[in-house]
Order: sequence, then C-alpha cells, then structure tokens
Amino acid sequence: MGILKLAAKTVSRVAAALAGAAAALWLFAGFMVVEVEGTQMLPLLEPGQKLVADRMNTENLQEGDLIVYRAPYYSTNGEGRYLVRRISGVKGETVEVTAGTYSLQPDTEIIEKDIILGKVIRTWERKNAN
Repeated sequence: MGILKLAAKTVSRVAAALAGAAAALWLFAGFMVVEVEGTQMLPLLEPGQKLVADRMNTENLQEGDLIVYRAPYYSTNGEGRYLVRRISGVKGETVEVTAGTYSLQPDTEIIEKDIILGKVIRTWERKNAN
C-alpha cells in the first residue's frame, strides 16, 4: 500500500472519529433522559417510565407541553431534583405548571422560564418486571 493511500485512510478514520465525537456531544448537549420517580403525574406518567427532553426546544412552550425543570427548593444530596410537569398556562417569562389529575391536592405553581431544562419529546412505557 502506498504512502498516499495509507495517509488517506488515516485521515478518513480520524475524520470519522471526530464526526462521531461531535455527534455524541451534540446529542449529549441537546437532549436529556429522565426517569420518573414519583406518582404525582399519574395516570400519564408512571414511576420507572423514561422520558427524553429536548434541551434546545424551550422557546415555543404551549399549554399542554410536558417540561423538565430543576426546582431549587427540592434537594437530594445537595443537588436539586428534576421535576416533570404539564404546562397549564404561559405568560411572558413565566409558566404555570401542574401535576397529574390524581394528586390529592392541586399542585399548581408559577415558575420562571429560565429554570426549564427541556421539553419532553418522547416517552417509553414502563415494562412490567413480572
């Protein structure tokens, strides 16, 4: 194999590796996977169910969208927990969010748009362990 063919093959491999790394970085920065832990969003979301949120799609939020955000007043090991809620109203730089229909008390609050981490774009059904 000539030196030019070897160099071209090496450059091709390095370019493919760099393209793969760039794609992985874009996916990591652009999306997040969240696992539902609580029961506040029943019957829509069940504990153990997985969600994918688009971190770049937080500008055009509408009533009915599911969002992921970090509530600063919840803490686990010094870090805020992720919360998943449905938007029940949008007004300026704030949104009103609510939990599922089976909450014992209405769980509605107003949050600032700047704490929203992503808009849910995909959910997976929880698989029974039985």
